[in-house]
Amino acid sequence: MAVLPWRGSMADAAGKMVTRRSFLGSAIKIAGLWTIITAGLSRNAFAANLETDIKTWAARIQEESARLRAGAITDARWRDALDELTAHIAIEDVLQAIDFNRLKTETPFAEKGVSTARVALPGFNGKRLAFTSKIFAIGPGRAIIPHGHENMISAHLVLDGEMRLRQYDKLAREHNTLLIEPSVDKIIGPGAISSISLTGDNIHWMTTETGAWTLDIILTNINEKAEKAYDIFNLDMDAAAPSAGGALRAPIIGVADALRKYG
Repeated sequence: MAVLPWRGSMADAAGKMVTRRSFLGSAIKIAGLWTIITAGLSRNAFAANLETDIKTWAARIQEESARLRAGAITDARWRDALDELTAHIAIEDVLQAIDFNRLKTETPFAEKGVSTARVALPGFNGKRLAFTSKIFAIGPGRAIIPHGHENMISAHLVLDGEMRLRQYDKLAREHNTLLIEPSVDKIIGPGAISSISLTGDNIHWMTTETGAWTLDIILTNINEKAEKAYDIFNLDMDAAAPSAGGALRAPIIGVADALRKYG
């Protein structure tokens, strides 16, 4: 009996089709598995970069603060550096790095003014730093009372909530009054940073209707030869009298009176 050649040919063809389908199926599975693996690697790499970014951010703050103390840069340049650094970091990453949710529960609002707590930025492991970092908690309807500084600068990074920020340039001190000029009046929210220098925007006043939290970077005793390591003076803005050129002459008052009126 003659062998029908087409049967063998169909069997070979079917075998080849099965083999091709198996190969394609295996290839698809391998490609899918590789996608999952590489996605996982990408997530891990992103997490590693995220941690590095936060540590680099903190390290750069330390570097610029140390340079300021050494006289290598001005306080104006320090302010610019912090603005630049903060513009390239996500506020969510900062919240995670400092364990903000825990800090919120451990730093209840004060009856007047603000409550504060020390905050450790990542990457330093107890190293002595050129700056101090704190969290400020300002309750609803409360304020960082209007005040100015001597031999001290700082920056407030808003972590949560909104505040009305008012700042003034310090022009001159005259006995128990301070001659100042308005420089900033705006609403700021999470991720915004405001800073002061020894003269520019030196006085600030922050009020909040709903409550707010800030991360503060503080440098005191910038001039180690000064009589005081630092000084803070509170101002009675309601009693400020207009002066020439749009300036204001604001009385300096004690902290108790300032808290009673503005806290």
